[in-house]
Amino acid sequence: MTMIRTAPVMQLLLVFAKLVCLISALDDVNIAYVVTDIQNTKIGTELTIESSSNTSYGPNISPLTVDISMETSQRLHVKIYDPNNKRWEIPSDVSPIPNPPSSKPKDPIYKFATAGVGSDFW
Repeated sequence: MTMIRTAPVMQLLLVFAKLVCLISALDDVNIAYVVTDIQNTKIGTELTIESSSNTSYGPNISPLTVDISMETSQRLHVKIYDPNNKRWEIPSDVSPIPNPPSSKPKDPIYKFATAGVGSDFW
């Protein structure tokens, strides 16, 4: 049996071609959500995002709440959920949740920012 070996340059060209296809596919993605409300909380920010379109994956849930909590100087907690429908969560007696902080940490090792109402939510 004869084996055909692809030259390393050809292999790199094939990888590059696959990346170009992936990037062009991502260019066709529509922005599905827009920030419609921003509320500052004691330990972070709560966003309301809404969708006016559907994606190739089906209808979007709208609105959604994005709760961003600065829990410790090393931990940022992000929770995205449907505010109109209750969701199942692991009971706290099975997996205890640490007590929430009463204020933002003084020197977090991270930064986050929101662009504002009317901005696309990625």
